[in-house]
Amino acid sequence: MRRALPLLALSAALVAGCGTERQNVPDPLEVKSPQGQVSVSRPDLGLRFQAPRNWHEREGEPPRVLSLASGEALVSVWAYPRTEPLPRTKADLEEARIALEAEIRKRDPLFSLESSRVTRVAGAPAIDIVGQQTIARRRLRVRSVHAFKGGREYVIDALAPPGGAFERMDGGAVRMLLETVELG
Repeated sequence: MRRALPLLALSAALVAGCGTERQNVPDPLEVKSPQGQVSVSRPDLGLRFQAPRNWHEREGEPPRVLSLASGEALVSVWAYPRTEPLPRTKADLEEARIALEAEIRKRDPLFSLESSRVTRVAGAPAIDIVGQQTIARRRLRVRSVHAFKGGREYVIDALAPPGGAFERMDGGAVRMLLETVELG
């Protein structure tokens, strides 16, 4: 009986110490704002940019260069070699923009276009499309930026649930990528 008392006292002390302070558990689905930068350089693809250090980076199989993920957000960078002439003039780009929209609608007839524009990325002609799309039976907000340079079509595809997650991803990781990307 004498041995049971110290064991009971130890057990009581351990139980009393457990759970006295609540620990905040991070939300695994939360999209993180970028903290720090890491350089990504693929000279073989004529591609260089900065990515958020606190996002998970995963190299891809060609033509995917890599994917960046945080919570429910995913950003993929692609480099497609092209043999056909790339769009250069405003008319070429408008035609390519309309074709991209049609291809998206073909894949998802419920695609809801929010914006579509011809622009420039790193000095190269580009198309920027934003909308809502169903992927794996889930409604997501998407942004797809296509830049054309040096015999390649560079694509930045970004997706996240509508609302705050998309806004944090687009204003954070995607913005960083687009502001720092160099195409060659």
